[in-house]
Amino acid sequence: VDVPFQKEGRSYLLIDTAGIRRFSKIKDEIIFQSVRTSGEMLRRSDVCLFLIDGASGMLKEDFQILNSIVAEGRGVILVVNKWDLVKDVSPRKAEPMFRRRLGNLNIMPIFFTSALTGQNVLRAFEAVDKVKAHHTLRLETSRLNRFLESIRKNRTLPGGSPPLRYLVQAGTAPPRFLLFGSRPPSPPFFQYLERRLREEFDLSGTPV
Repeated sequence: VDVPFQKEGRSYLLIDTAGIRRFSKIKDEIIFQSVRTSGEMLRRSDVCLFLIDGASGMLKEDFQILNSIVAEGRGVILVVNKWDLVKDVSPRKAEPMFRRRLGNLNIMPIFFTSALTGQNVLRAFEAVDKVKAHHTLRLETSRLNRFLESIRKNRTLPGGSPPLRYLVQAGTAPPRFLLFGSRPPSPPFFQYLERRLREEFDLSGTPV
């Protein structure tokens, strides 16, 4: 269901999809088609608010869907809904647990919401503009190479110190970068570089 609307002078299109479940558990053809359509809607979106059930936590299928969102290069916000049903655990305590579970997918803002009470629903939506800005961020080459120079000064780089020449941005939505050097760095170095890029330029919610 497409819902166009305006908020504070800005235009949005909310694409409300069917709940995505494992195909092996789906018997109804109409539901099957709506789930398949949800994947197509993902490719139309800029930012995905990925809702999970707070009482159930992160399921195997949730990780598969998140991987699909990141692989498609979409911005993403994790919305842990039905938090009113979770007792004796505050969002402040729960967030680090969710982030540990996310592992390499820990790139996104997390909001604990309740559609029933309205808790944090508007805050989660307000994060869409921020994630969109991160998703389309364009950095000057000079700024990137000052950043790279600070990386070179680190004498304890993961995988050793690769001979780095310069760093440029190759595109946006999501941000894409080209690193030039005389030989390829190791995978641990690339993981380190992505983490440092996120810290330096605030790329929360977007794949890199």
